Amino acid sequence: MQAPALKPNSIKHRKRILIADPDMIHATYYGEALSNWFVWVDRVGSNEDLHLHLERHPYDLVLVDTSLYECELVSSLRNASPGGYAPTVILNQREQNIALAVDAMHHGYYDVFGPDTTMPQALQSIADALGVKLQTPEESWDDERKPLMLETASQAMADLYQRAYWAATSDANVILTGETGTGKEVMARLIHNFSKRANGPFVSINCGAIPEDLLESEMFGHVEGAFSGAVRTRKGRLEMADGGTIFLDEIGEMNLNQQVKLLRFLQTKELMPVGGTATRKVNCRIICATNANLKEMVEEGEFRSDLYFRVNVIPLQLLPLRKRREDIPRLADTFLRVKCEERGLKLTGFSEECLVKMENYDWPGNIRELENVVDRATLFQEEGAIGLDTLPPRVRDSQSSAFLDEDDEADIAQANVEARVEFTPVNLGDLITHFEETLIQEALNKSGLKKKQAATLLTMNRTTLLEKIKKSTNLSSYLEQRRMSGFATV
Repeated sequence: MQAPALKPNSIKHRKRILIADPDMIHATYYGEALSNWFVWVDRVGSNEDLHLHLERHPYDLVLVDTSLYECELVSSLRNASPGGYAPTVILNQREQNIALAVDAMHHGYYDVFGPDTTMPQALQSIADALGVKLQTPEESWDDERKPLMLETASQAMADLYQRAYWAATSDANVILTGETGTGKEVMARLIHNFSKRANGPFVSINCGAIPEDLLESEMFGHVEGAFSGAVRTRKGRLEMADGGTIFLDEIGEMNLNQQVKLLRFLQTKELMPVGGTATRKVNCRIICATNANLKEMVEEGEFRSDLYFRVNVIPLQLLPLRKRREDIPRLADTFLRVKCEERGLKLTGFSEECLVKMENYDWPGNIRELENVVDRATLFQEEGAIGLDTLPPRVRDSQSSAFLDEDDEADIAQANVEARVEFTPVNLGDLITHFEETLIQEALNKSGLKKKQAATLLTMNRTTLLEKIKKSTNLSSYLEQRRMSGFATV
């Protein structure tokens, strides 16, 4: 049974969770998701630290990685607090080990997460163990906030929405791909509204619709007198999105110079307005969209590889309407209802032959084209069921030959079904390196560039951190930029 999609509560549960995992990336993956629902989430990387934390704090739940498994952990915790409260313990397996899973359950572990356990499933199990309720989308959204696209008869789209809900639980960058008109901005708003930034601003910018010489000012802002026509200081879209989400549509249209400046912002979370002399801190989540193949653009030198890995953390591919034909009647009825309310029309729906033609048509303009066709139909008829003669010739003359092949359906479904796997063809080693560099940069920022403190935050030795910085061109470049900005590093 598929776990329900979950939305972070506006008020976090006052539960304390301990994650025991020596893998910094894996621990952070769970830590970020859990911190959206629970007040206290701590992380340790060894059995020694695990027991030290359990002695000092009254945890409600412990999530233990296989590498730190102790069969007697549950019984020892119960013996340590006779008649008192012992935390629930869950084993987290990154590689399937049935014998170990059976042994853990035999020794009192509440549950065992396997390599195929999705984040929504894990969160639901943790919620059940703690006796708390995590809201589902149906419970947490009213009709006005519920997106038109959310209801679907397509299994592939349902899987995509599950991934979108999971993506909303973290602050990781998201990239939306798909043809024009498939609803990428609606999906971006859905992710924003389900995230912890839902009460912050949602700001969008179409990178392809703004002239190249104005895009920098539009994104980063400018000060008075920065250029001819800059009669007053103006905030850029990034600063407007502070505390919320910025949606960068058609990111593939940015030139290489603009890509460098966006990359620098993603690395430092600081921006410099055009003509300015001081940087400004901005905290916003980045969601990008494109109908171009960025991987091919990287290979052709048209898009920076380092920026590609920065924005391509969680990829979501939206389906064209011709590959979700079962949704056409519902979408058309919804658009018709909206138009009738706006214009006071008494239309009751679509005739059967009209719906057949609409379902047979390929819709190269996707959902946007469908909405325009419905709008056009309401200009020719004011009541009753919309007839075939109100449709434009291209739709009216469509044939019933273009239906979704089983292979196509399987390909799309596979692209979105598993929430913890990167589906865009990409080098896994590069992706892990990028994630590690991001965490190191965040630790350096939080520690004021003090490497010893940063190493403590990352639960690693200072020498290990120094070696990673030395091997990483991105980290070395980042520290050099900070030094040039007047920050001392030790």
